[in-house]
Amino acid sequence: MVESQNQQLEQQIADSNTSLEKTQDLLNTLRDQNISVIPLGGQDVSLHSYAKAYWNKQEEKVFIDAQGLPEPP
Repeated sequence: MVESQNQQLEQQIADSNTSLEKTQDLLNTLRDQNISVIPLGGQDVSLHSYAKAYWNKQEEKVFIDAQGLPEPP
């Protein structure tokens, strides 16, 4: 029983470490000096909606933060 609990805890730690690494990678990407932040405002359908595009022109990559968008219909 203790061994099983230890294995579960070790797995939780490994999962947390993986999640932390992914978060740190994303933050480093968004903080890169080549990233342009482009705010995207709401439209007539939802004036209070918003989003942001993070654009790295050199690498031709775009990351979208859609947190401020409503649920799709």
